[in-house]
Amino acid sequence: EAETKLKAILSGEKRGKKRGMFGKKPTESEVRSKLEKLIEEGKITEDEAETKLKAILSGEKRGKKRGMFGKKPTESEVRSKLEKLIEEGKITEDEAETKLKAILSGEKRGKKQKVLLDNLK
Repeated sequence: EAETKLKAILSGEKRGKKRGMFGKKPTESEVRSKLEKLIEEGKITEDEAETKLKAILSGEKRGKKRGMFGKKPTESEVRSKLEKLIEEGKITEDEAETKLKAILSGEKRGKKQKVLLDNLK
């Protein structure tokens, strides 16, 4: 299997199949099918999917990702996201407290802070 993949990569067979930042924009039907798959997997609800679809189609989500120069979350935003993760059973109260202290103290910077913030999404 590894040899088959290597041959495909070297021959250029696999080239251009991934959509990156500059790849083609997904069609509405592609977005809908991906959202339906997420619903089936139980990762999102139908209401969440509908909200996401509207936001994607309206262009509302464009350019809102926090990057290196993006808006830093407020303490209340961080606290509410941590509380949501606790309610969902994704983290314990102790883990949330540790994450909150680390974020507020600035102790976790760079990649580690990004990982912590990504966990809050």
